[in-house]
Amino acid sequence: MVKLYYAGISADLVEREKQFAREAFILGVPTAISYEIVQCGDRLGVIYEMLEAKLFSEIIRNDLQNLASHARTLAAAARTIHSARDHKSVFPDAKTHFRRSLHQLADDFPPEDIEHLRHRLDHIPDTDECVHLDLHTSNIMIRDGQPLIIDMGEFSVGSFLFDPGQWCTIYGYPELNTCEIVTQIPSDRGREFLESLLDDYFSDRSQEERDLFETNRHFLASLRTMGAACMVPALREPLVKQVREFMMPNIRAEWEAAGFSSGRTRPWARTAVGRLGKPDRPAKASKIDSVIFPQSKRCGKRPGYHDLGAEWPRGPPIPAGHHPWDRRFPADRE
Repeated sequence: MVKLYYAGISADLVEREKQFAREAFILGVPTAISYEIVQCGDRLGVIYEMLEAKLFSEIIRNDLQNLASHARTLAAAARTIHSARDHKSVFPDAKTHFRRSLHQLADDFPPEDIEHLRHRLDHIPDTDECVHLDLHTSNIMIRDGQPLIIDMGEFSVGSFLFDPGQWCTIYGYPELNTCEIVTQIPSDRGREFLESLLDDYFSDRSQEERDLFETNRHFLASLRTMGAACMVPALREPLVKQVREFMMPNIRAEWEAAGFSSGRTRPWARTAVGRLGKPDRPAKASKIDSVIFPQSKRCGKRPGYHDLGAEWPRGPPIPAGHHPWDRRFPADRE
C-alpha cells in the first residue's frame, strides 16, 4: 500500500511520518508498518504493509444507524494512543508545533487575535501523553473488526485535549462542510457522531477534564485548521478565513463564558485554580485591567503555575497598577 502526499510536501515531512509510524508501532499503537519512500511524478509517498482492511469512514457511511458503536471504536483507539508514553523522546512537543503555526500565520490575523490564541495555548496543561493530532475516521482502517491508525506524521507528546479538539474540527462545524469533505459522512450525522464520541471518550475521565475541554472546544478545534493552513499552501487563504471569521468569535465567546477576560489574558492572572485550570477553592477577587486577580492571603498554589508546585507569595493584596507584572503590560492599563 502506498500513501501519496500533496505536491509540494517536503521530503523531511514524509521521512518523519515513516519514522513516527515505526516508533508508534513499537509503543503499542496499532498502526501499519512503514517501509520506504517513493516518488510518483511530483508527489512523494510512503510504502506501507498491504492491509486487507476497509476505511473506517466508508464503514460508517454504510452503517449510519450505529453511530454510537462506531464512536466507541474511535474513542478506544484514542485511549490507546493517549496511554502510550514516549520514553525515548522521539516525538516532538505538540505545543511547539502549534506555536510554530501561530508564528507562521502572524501576518494573517490581527495582533490581538494571535496574542489571545497564544495565551489560550499556554492555558492548556502540559502532560507527557502521546497524541495523534489528526485522528479521525479517514485516518483509521478496520481489519477484522480492529482499528489500525494511519497518517502518523504529526504524532506528538502533549495534552490529550488536542485530539478531541481536532474531532470538533472535522465533525463539529456542519456550516463549513468539513465532515463531508474529509470523510464523506453527511455533516448532520457527523455532528451526531461527534457528541457520542465525546461522551464515550470522557466517560472515564473526570468532570474537571470534560469542563476544561468544553471551555476550550472552539480554540482546540482552531489549532488543527491553522496547522493545515501552514502545511498546505493552496488551502492557506480559505482556512485562515475560516478561523478568522467563523471560529474566532466562538473562541472569544467561550472564554468569556468561562469568566475570563476576552482581551489580553495573562495565564497567571486568574482565580485560584486546580490541577486542570478550573476553580477548586473560593478566592476573593477584584477586577484589575479587565482580568481576575486573586487577593486572598491564602490562595494556595500560584495560578497558572500549578504544575510547578510553586506557592503564591504571602502578604497583603497588591493594589491595581502596582505589581511589577503590570509594568510589563502597559497596554493593559486603563
